[in-house]
Amino acid sequence: MKIYTKKGDAGYTSLLGNHRVSKSDSRVIAYGKIDTVMAAVGMVLSENNLSKTARDELNNIMKLLFFACAEVATPSDENSQKILHKRLKNSIEKEHIEHLEQVIDDLESKLKPLTNFILPSGKIHFVRCLVREAECLLVELKVREEILIFFNRLSDFLFVLARFENYCLGIDDIILRG
Repeated sequence: MKIYTKKGDAGYTSLLGNHRVSKSDSRVIAYGKIDTVMAAVGMVLSENNLSKTARDELNNIMKLLFFACAEVATPSDENSQKILHKRLKNSIEKEHIEHLEQVIDDLESKLKPLTNFILPSGKIHFVRCLVREAECLLVELKVREEILIFFNRLSDFLFVLARFENYCLGIDDIILRG
């Protein structure tokens, strides 16, 4: 199978269910941003100095981002939704959000409490910013509530994870001084 099909040469692509849409369609832009987040997480995972916690959690998050991407790339009509659920048995649910909250609480318990604003440092903070951009696009699309909450919580998780990873490496938070 060739990687190129030439079907997108005129500026159109297919969503799940073979719905043809412009490559500037809001769904395409949103799942493209999620794809960017996945690539950025992959970039972080390529680092050798990650803690086991970070590596395990980020690998799991990659799978969840893939599920979110597939759901966002699917039109809301009944037939397309049936195809999605037949092909993809998993989706982001409440337990994924609760897991992120638990990990956030666990990591925060190992860090000094924040008393000031800090400046972002490191690749994980960059990923957090991409997640926030994706979240804005998802709000506009009116996706399922669990996906919106997951992306909101994911940015919180990445903030804490960035602090935790810096702590593990002996890097202090950069305090904003006014």
